[in-house]
Amino acid sequence: MNYLKQVIYEMKHQKMMTWVSISGTAVAIFLVMAFFMAEQVKTVEIAPETDRGRIWAGTGVEFRYEHGSSSNTSMSYELIEKFYGNLDGVEMRALTGSWLEPVDVQVKGGAPLTVYKRGTDDNYWKIFDFTFLQGSPYTAADIKSDVKKVVLTRSIARVLFKSEEVVGRKLNISNEEYTICGVIEDVNPILNNSFSQIYIPFFQSNYETPMTEGYMIALLKAKPGVSGEHLKKQVEARYATLNEMLKKGNERGITEVRYYGQPYSLEEMSSGTVSTGSYPDSTKGRRLRWIIYGLLIILPAINLSCMTKGRLRYRISEIGVRRAFGAKRKEIIRQMLGENMIITLVGGGIGLILSLIFMRLMASFFFDLSEVESINGFDAYAITPDLSMLFTWSSFFIALGACLVLNILSAGVPAWRASRVEPAIAISKSNK
Repeated sequence: MNYLKQVIYEMKHQKMMTWVSISGTAVAIFLVMAFFMAEQVKTVEIAPETDRGRIWAGTGVEFRYEHGSSSNTSMSYELIEKFYGNLDGVEMRALTGSWLEPVDVQVKGGAPLTVYKRGTDDNYWKIFDFTFLQGSPYTAADIKSDVKKVVLTRSIARVLFKSEEVVGRKLNISNEEYTICGVIEDVNPILNNSFSQIYIPFFQSNYETPMTEGYMIALLKAKPGVSGEHLKKQVEARYATLNEMLKKGNERGITEVRYYGQPYSLEEMSSGTVSTGSYPDSTKGRRLRWIIYGLLIILPAINLSCMTKGRLRYRISEIGVRRAFGAKRKEIIRQMLGENMIITLVGGGIGLILSLIFMRLMASFFFDLSEVESINGFDAYAITPDLSMLFTWSSFFIALGACLVLNILSAGVPAWRASRVEPAIAISKSNK
């Protein structure tokens, strides 16, 4: 307790340096955490995508034709069956559309409303854990029978019917009548594998498109402990087999199918380097992020180290007197580190709070939500990431670790040097 009082006393008598140090620490932690949160949101496991680390995606292929022409396309059901059917280590496979389609929906006697539509199969509702407020999803039997059912989000149900109790009611989608079978909690648009406003089943015609005209994505949920490399090697062998067959000739004139290292992890898909025609490099992106984290910590630490050195210069006589009365060097160092630890923890706490506020208010700066913001019937609050997406215990310990690193880098060397000053020299310097 006496030690803590002494630390607080010293900080009160150097208010300017103390608050400058706290501000510098707050800025450093703010920058680190804001950058970290922007990256974390892309891969954080949160409902309905609570198993994102186990989900892999086959998104599309490039066809090479005779005479050198080529085309890029999403996956057709034929290709999905060839490459992602019955893979070892896959717990479940689901299908969804490769893009969200704006469509007009309308209830009897109401005005048309433009919303996002996503097509899926029945397994889609098993891979993701949506919160059903009412009803249930469509089933495999519904899909096989081409039954026109639709699942709505809470916001759309309220806008169209002024109520969430809508199961069994009719809804016109692009001039076709659908029956509402379920209502789910709104999904944040940042979760781009599960976000939509209405969900409809793939019908039989969706499974019969030509191989070169696909518009599906295959989502693979790996069994616990199964690595991505295990899946990729199986898919690589299947593509090699297909290409050997294509070399023997075919009526479509296809000479080769390129798949560029699929299936992709969600981290690879969020890296910004995934596109048909290139191999993603998540390792490069991860390395770049760590370099940025390091710079955001080291550069402020250099400035804070200079401030700490300046603060210790005024206390050189105190250190000399304490050394003369038998204080050990490790005690001096411990006190200096302790003072700086309080500063870094206070500044770190301020920086963490500021980063949370900043990410809530400036979500559109980090994520492209312009299309979603223009869609009718979507609650504005749902566009920004909520606290559970921004703050996790891992991010808290990263912030705490950043504080510790900042403390050691900025105070360790100055404190060690100050403790080595001979008592007589320290006292004589203070008298000059």
